[in-house]
Amino acid sequence: MTLGGSLNKQQFNYNRIDILNYTPIKNTSGKPISPRISALKKIGKKNAIYLSYSEGFSAPTVQEFASSINAPKFLEAEIANNIEFGIKSENFLGKLQTELSIYQMKMLNTIVRRTNEFNIEYFTNVGNTNQKGLEFSVNYPVKVNKLLIELNSALTLTNYYYVNYQQLNVNYNNNKIPSVSPINQFYSLSLNHQNGLFLFSTLNNVGKSPLDDANLFYNESYKLLNVRCGYRLERNKVSSKIFFGIENLLNQKYSLGNDTNAFGNRFYNPSAPRNFNSGIQIQYFINK
Repeated sequence: MTLGGSLNKQQFNYNRIDILNYTPIKNTSGKPISPRISALKKIGKKNAIYLSYSEGFSAPTVQEFASSINAPKFLEAEIANNIEFGIKSENFLGKLQTELSIYQMKMLNTIVRRTNEFNIEYFTNVGNTNQKGLEFSVNYPVKVNKLLIELNSALTLTNYYYVNYQQLNVNYNNNKIPSVSPINQFYSLSLNHQNGLFLFSTLNNVGKSPLDDANLFYNESYKLLNVRCGYRLERNKVSSKIFFGIENLLNQKYSLGNDTNAFGNRFYNPSAPRNFNSGIQIQYFINK
């Protein structure tokens, strides 16, 4: 069992000087005491379950706080409490590693991004949110003769929504939080041969997610497949590598890093279609 806590304080002293005005800002953000308690129980030699409860805060960044002068009021820190239950396991000759965690985080003063009619970015607190999720991961390394194979897989399920959020006369209670996909799947395959040949591939399957607080616009789901292969050679003090890669092999049309709640519905930042890369890397170790 682990018991802990932290004492925190963050103060902003910000001066804005321009032709029209002089704006001094002084604000203190934070949660003075953040406790944490967790318990872990081993089951056999290679399995364990755990339960934890924690509280904490996340103060706005300098960028977020400075931009809040364009908002109706200055930013407050996000304050949250989180409870999490998980299982860790190693089996099949100690190589297959699995981990499952389930959590629920309740947050006050959630910070969201907005833009005004001049496309100027600002951030504001929007009230309470409830963030529930499940994360499951699998890792399996295996060696076949001179070939090392490593498989990884991860699944994330989320249900993030507003609990108490109203803007003017519009009520967003129970709406999904923008830019959070309800399902994300990740797979990776790594092959490394003793003769120096290697291959690394990843596949991200991202579900559709809302782009605004009203949940009227969504980012479509997409599958992003990247592959890189090459040859690695080590001789005495010199290590060299030559590689060739393809990104977005499936040539998906997708937007990465959407601008949530953008004025005029300008949410999207189109990403590159199928593209290629290659390179040579040489390292020399003096003391090797």
